[in-house]
Amino acid sequence: MADIPEWLANAENDPIQISLFDAMARRTDPDTSHIAALTVDANRLEKLVVSALMQYPNGCTVKEISVILDIDKWSISPRMKPLEGKGLVERTAERRDRSIVWRIADEED
Repeated sequence: MADIPEWLANAENDPIQISLFDAMARRTDPDTSHIAALTVDANRLEKLVVSALMQYPNGCTVKEISVILDIDKWSISPRMKPLEGKGLVERTAERRDRSIVWRIADEED
């Protein structure tokens, strides 16, 4: 197994770290996924996604956002539902290549 920081190895004894740990990866995911999830700066990615969508009022698919930002779509996709939950982005009725088209949420909603 990869070298795990001591604070992470002892995470089961720390409720705050467990909360953070579980929030970024599923409980059933392997240890390596949990370690990788800890390296992702979700806030930074969310800001980048919103910034990209602000440039395209007609919206973008996750794949299009990933091309704009030059970031793997598997890093972008998990950001969409949390952004939607925060009311920052919304799904449109439009589909491109069978993919959801996302846009900045209307302020009226």
